[in-house]
Amino acid sequence: MASKQKQGYVVTRAASLAEYFTASAAYDRPTWVELSEATVYASPDLAQHAAKKLWMSGSFAAKVINISELMDLELEMPPKGEDQHDDEDPEMVAARQSDSLDDEVKGTCPECDCDPCECDDAAQADGVPTDTIPSDDMEGGMDDMEGGGEDDLERGGREGEEHAFLHPEELRMLGRKRLDMKECKVGDFVIPNMGPHKGAKHEVIHVFDDGAMNIKPVGLRAKAIKYRLGAVKAKPDQVKLVEAEFKMPKRPGNDPAAPDENDTTVATMTDPKSTQVDFEDPVGTEDKPRTDLTYSGAMEHDEKCPCPAEIMSQLKAVISDFEKAAKDNDENMNDETKAAFEKTAASALQQLADDLALGTVAGVKQAQIHMTSYMNPITSHIPADVTNFIGRGGRKSSLKDLFAVKWDNVRGTQ
Repeated sequence: MASKQKQGYVVTRAASLAEYFTASAAYDRPTWVELSEATVYASPDLAQHAAKKLWMSGSFAAKVINISELMDLELEMPPKGEDQHDDEDPEMVAARQSDSLDDEVKGTCPECDCDPCECDDAAQADGVPTDTIPSDDMEGGMDDMEGGGEDDLERGGREGEEHAFLHPEELRMLGRKRLDMKECKVGDFVIPNMGPHKGAKHEVIHVFDDGAMNIKPVGLRAKAIKYRLGAVKAKPDQVKLVEAEFKMPKRPGNDPAAPDENDTTVATMTDPKSTQVDFEDPVGTEDKPRTDLTYSGAMEHDEKCPCPAEIMSQLKAVISDFEKAAKDNDENMNDETKAAFEKTAASALQQLADDLALGTVAGVKQAQIHMTSYMNPITSHIPADVTNFIGRGGRKSSLKDLFAVKWDNVRGTQ
């Protein structure tokens, strides 16, 4: 029992209302009881650990208080009367009760300011029944219904029926000032004013009908989030909406894509001085080739790569066969489809012959490009020696190619 102990620490959400936490309830659904039934912790670290768990479950107003500071406060606190609401400060209720008690002792009527009251006599003289005169209780009730009474102003005011009052302990912490509450929707960013991630940016992931919302921290790893489920439920008066600001970029000059810090013009670019490199010429040729390494796309001289006569003769023989077959199908057989294909194949192979006839490395490379662009019906008629010569770039067969050919033959026989 907390009332029998003079030392220790308890967790409370409102010391002025004598509401304290008991460990018999779960942290996500805490039960707030009187001081005599509250759980007393032996050290402040244990109490602070329990308060942090309450913060993670959504009870942001939980804090640790020394029990020795509460024993005298519990005795001096006035009892809760019938006129006191759950969200009222007991000191305000006691002050209001003392004012009404002074009026009863003095006997002064608030309507006529007479002692004794003459309101009933005046009403009977005018012929008005006394039961139709509104009493102070009714007027007070109307003020409470309209929300314009002095009590509401002292408690922080009411911004609307859909918003609830702040807790008295939270009002005391905030200097009895209401926070600006704006309607939030899913996807908005808010900043809570309490809890383990106080002041951090949160994202609204769900909004309830009463205005409460589920929020989760933004920019934190899962291990760094201190909420038990990664998110927490918060009331509208416990968060502040982060309003997005959109600023149009400046447009310096006529350049819409220039950055703001670009306040100088671009210097005029001039052609760099080209570098002339002399080729090695041990013979001493008079007109030796020169090249510009900065702007030249290729050498001024081409490396020679003559095509062997045997390769060229095989290619021309295939071209001659296609031309004869196309002429025969066109004149005698009247097969336009075969004639069209044979003419196309003859033109494609003639292009390869023209490339190889150049006798340069560039010509062989052009032949490689043309041959890879042809389809299988054409490439299947190219002789094997011609295909190998073009595929190797005009170089002679090496020992590596010899072993590759033998290995291909062995794999084909297995």
